[in-house]
Amino acid sequence: MHRLLTASVVLLVVGGCDSAPPGSSLAGTWAGNALSTFGLPRFAYGEGIFVRVSVDGGTATIEGICGGGGSALGSGSVEATVEMIGTGTFASWQDSVTCPPRRIKTCDDVVFTYTYGSILAGINTDFGSTAPVQYSNSLSLAASGSATGCGGLGSSLTTRYIGTPATLPE
Repeated sequence: MHRLLTASVVLLVVGGCDSAPPGSSLAGTWAGNALSTFGLPRFAYGEGIFVRVSVDGGTATIEGICGGGGSALGSGSVEATVEMIGTGTFASWQDSVTCPPRRIKTCDDVVFTYTYGSILAGINTDFGSTAPVQYSNSLSLAASGSATGCGGLGSSLTTRYIGTPATLPE
């Protein structure tokens, strides 16, 4: 009985060595819809974007956060610190990322500047629709900052995104 118990403990310890490194569930290319809100009165701007995340140790590099790429990876890149929270993997940044000007409604020069953001891999819920929708293998992104341009428009900005695994079109 003692030998069987010892063998079981050794198998559990050895089996744990094959687990994926922290942050690996964040890595990959993700496709989804981003919804940004800003201004008074509140403007809402949505677009489909690709986001690519690579992880090296405790740092995640997030590319494409500005969108604007259409069917390709857009602009904007930031490095985030990876953390484990419960059963999910989380990364956050506090750094300024200024996106290229974009056309929104009748304005040609709206500039988004993000100063804080986070991503979370795992099961994410989109509460923006009429009924909550859950995505099991997904990446959510939340970012905040400011929107400027369009004749003095300057206000707080929030962007929400949920993406699922994807391959960039060639």
